[in-house]
Amino acid sequence: MYRADTKFFYRNQLSEERIELLKKSMSLFEIPSKGLAFILESDDYSSYINETWRFPAQFIDIEHGGIEEMSPDHILELMESRQYRYLLWISRQICEGDPIKFVWILCHELRHMEQSQITFDLLIINNFLRLAFSFIISEPINFINIIPTELDAQLRAWKSVIQIFNEKVATNFIEDKILSNDKSYEILKKYTADDHFDVLNSILNFLIKYKTDLNRYIAESDEEYIKNYDIDFWCEKIKLLQLNT
Repeated sequence: MYRADTKFFYRNQLSEERIELLKKSMSLFEIPSKGLAFILESDDYSSYINETWRFPAQFIDIEHGGIEEMSPDHILELMESRQYRYLLWISRQICEGDPIKFVWILCHELRHMEQSQITFDLLIINNFLRLAFSFIISEPINFINIIPTELDAQLRAWKSVIQIFNEKVATNFIEDKILSNDKSYEILKKYTADDHFDVLNSILNFLIKYKTDLNRYIAESDEEYIKNYDIDFWCEKIKLLQLNT
């Protein structure tokens, strides 16, 4: 179970140039030989009932996170087969769009896979913080990259674009994002692509810093999953993990 050979599902007929970028991106990460289903999609699902598939890309740890029941048939079939631990999905718009964005998004999601390999707790916390986001930040603009697991993935994507293209290309990409009013990229100005980012320590400090706001979110939620969330419990789990790594 979850141990089938890693397989690429080319629903999108990528160009030779795009396949080369895919190979270069994958070479920057330790890709498991078993348990990964990688879908390069021929469709976009911008109005799909499950907002998970409205995003340009997704990484899912099926073994630990379970199955997204409301999913396109071909994706659901893969998850329900329980042959794969990981699902990495790239939408049509990314597969066929700007090559720099393709590398950035792909490497961002591959970093989430690495985070899951460190501990699935990081993805549990990441998903919780994304839900609680409006309670943490009062700004109306999307600053989601302040969440340490997302910032960590962005920094890895930045470094990957430099490695595959060059530093100028990466810098221009970030500046264009900021100029187009995508404020989530502004936080990258505080870093360089080579900065060491301790994701475990950063997520611990983030939980501690916003503990009061997060507890308020938990108290006011009607969702059982949220009400069972314990910030102190997750802080202690991260501390224990730090001692063992």
